[in-house]
Amino acid sequence: MPYATAFIKVRDVVYLRYYDVALSLQEVLRFYPVVYHAYRCADNDDILPLSQPITTRFGKAIRELPVPKGTRIVTSIAAYNRIKDLWGEDAHVFNPERWLNGAAKEKKATSVGVYSNLMTFLGGARTCIGWRFAEVEIQVFLTDIVGKFEFAPTDKSGRVRLEASGLTTPTVGGEFEKGVQLPLRVSVAPRTEKVY
Repeated sequence: MPYATAFIKVRDVVYLRYYDVALSLQEVLRFYPVVYHAYRCADNDDILPLSQPITTRFGKAIRELPVPKGTRIVTSIAAYNRIKDLWGEDAHVFNPERWLNGAAKEKKATSVGVYSNLMTFLGGARTCIGWRFAEVEIQVFLTDIVGKFEFAPTDKSGRVRLEASGLTTPTVGGEFEKGVQLPLRVSVAPRTEKVY
């Protein structure tokens, strides 16, 4: 089977069986990006336009920033994914409904990401080359396990924190020395319908 045909069939299975899971995944990627920041270095002198002017302490409005060659630039993926002008007043709240009711899909003045206007996979010439594979892989994995297992919190689940240290990693509050942890109770789901 050619790759493109296989890819389309995988997407059909994902979207038809668990449409809400596929859309909720967008909110997960918006709210919990795997990488918080992207680091770049300017190859040439350039001018960076600002979406909103910044007023200096002297009262001057700045609408663009000069970026000399060699300047190191840090782009905050997490901050972009929580801009209220793009995502609404509840941008700092995990809300899958924003995707299910279509509000997040409205045409925005700024659109930088390759996937649902999210900065999670970056954009432009430096877009993550594996973004489509990652999207499909996550969706197939989720739709497969959601149909076969049940997930419930444990007594430690309420203490999970996200550590932003290069990559987003979950730890349990008070147990940082134990490293990455994501406590969940997993059990086999009862089979009520045919599982593909």
